[in-house]
Amino acid sequence: MAPELAVAPAGVDGVVVGTVARPVDTADVAATLGQAAHDGLTVVARGAGTKLDWGVPPTRVDLLVDLSGMRTVLEHVAGDLVVRVQTGVP
Repeated sequence: MAPELAVAPAGVDGVVVGTVARPVDTADVAATLGQAAHDGLTVVARGAGTKLDWGVPPTRVDLLVDLSGMRTVLEHVAGDLVVRVQTGVP
């Protein structure tokens, strides 16, 4: 399944975003990043979007990869204090 693409409503630390991809699984992320690399796009990944102003602002953002939809808990072993989750789990 290809990730959903949309026109970005906002920017990243003041830089206007061209397109937003919203992958739902690891295969979508791989396909999205592979195509972005092929096309020479500048990519920024976003989870909850709470720390996008940390660090040096990007000079351009062709593609924002919104990972917030990847919210699945893959494994939880409470007795061992282990959890394996997708990147969008808060």
